[in-house]
Amino acid sequence: EDGQIAMVHAGSDVFMRQCYAPQMRAPHPIRAFTSFGAPKEGPMMLHDVAGPLCFAGDLVARAVELPKLEVNDIVVLEEAGGNTLSMATSHCSRRRPPVYGYTRDVGSGALEIEAISRGTTIEQALAVWTD
Repeated sequence: EDGQIAMVHAGSDVFMRQCYAPQMRAPHPIRAFTSFGAPKEGPMMLHDVAGPLCFAGDLVARAVELPKLEVNDIVVLEEAGGNTLSMATSHCSRRRPPVYGYTRDVGSGALEIEAISRGTTIEQALAVWTD
């Protein structure tokens, strides 16, 4: 009742340090946008940001105050650079997610999103199991 869980596509498989040793760094700043890239507005509430893996420790952030998130909203974990991706794992044959960079319009606050990496394909993720 006091909050909700926001499920995102990248959890402890990409944000290993944040999930397994959160005391090692400050939490990633997290921002919310509508599915159209506009800053999310509305009443603030607490969210736990959880990844897709099937265990209780797949939490990227706990008790983050954001506008109430809805399906298809965009959740941005800032400061997730090369060190984050270099630590990523293919646990459970997970594909590396696409990586997007963005700039924010100073006037409107809207995002302009650009693909930096398409991530791995299913074939690339499963190649570890073949000769």
